[in-house]
Amino acid sequence: MGQGAGRLQPGSRGWYAFWSMAVIQGDGMNRMRCIAFLLLMTACEPVDQERIRTVAALEVVPRDEADRRLLVEIFRRHALAAGFHVDDVSRKWQQFERTSALPPSFHSSFNVGVWQGADDEENQMLADDRGHIGRIWITFPKGADADRATQFREALIADIDRH
Repeated sequence: MGQGAGRLQPGSRGWYAFWSMAVIQGDGMNRMRCIAFLLLMTACEPVDQERIRTVAALEVVPRDEADRRLLVEIFRRHALAAGFHVDDVSRKWQQFERTSALPPSFHSSFNVGVWQGADDEENQMLADDRGHIGRIWITFPKGADADRATQFREALIADIDRH
């Protein structure tokens, strides 16, 4: 191998050149890791920061478990009307907490999201009390379809205010 093989050299094509050389010159396992990394990087695309920008937030403090169930039911009703769905992972998160060494600032008793698409392509709302148990913060991103997201958000907030 020549001098500097597999290292970045002035005038090279940056990281692509580095990883290409690692794939070409690497042994079996390193070659597989490099190929997997290259495939992963080609599948990634930048996130549209404007689409995920939080445009509204509110805090809800339920009095008891019945209030928490009512809040999830309100989420489900509005998600269904808008063509979205609800994922309530509160219990799963609590099970995960019991088996992990998370600091208290990551503890949560309420973790619910409203999503668009069968594969959760776009978040429409997140509600959790992570780091502030019992005080649920509900946040809404702008969304790719801002008009649809606005209609969903305004109707949901109005319904929460009525209760």
